[in-house]
Amino acid sequence: MGYESRLFIMNRTTWENTDKTVYHYAQELARINMCVMGYDNGFIELFTMPVDFEIYGDNDADLTTDKYGDHVKYADFDTVIAWLEEIIKTDNYRRLKPLLAYLKAFDKTQWEDLIVVHYGY
Repeated sequence: MGYESRLFIMNRTTWENTDKTVYHYAQELARINMCVMGYDNGFIELFTMPVDFEIYGDNDADLTTDKYGDHVKYADFDTVIAWLEEIIKTDNYRRLKPLLAYLKAFDKTQWEDLIVVHYGY
């Protein structure tokens, strides 16, 4: 069994309290199972920014540490879209084109900060 990837499409928001305490949180918009994305193709390396907000899944399970014990990381939309546009030129993995189409369907001006979170499961 290989390393399996689940992506969370999230809208990240920063909020400052009246006492100047800054909070980061993100709303899950979608969850996409990419299964085994291959090795040495640069996919995992897209996700470089450690999650600094809470992510909860089914039954309020904390998803900030993945099933492999790694701290969950994220990438911005444009980085993931650019990678997908390049990789589909040479890789015909059936999950890549639907992911690219889904990400491109978002109008970034309607959201605060769209990100893609990687979770190994």
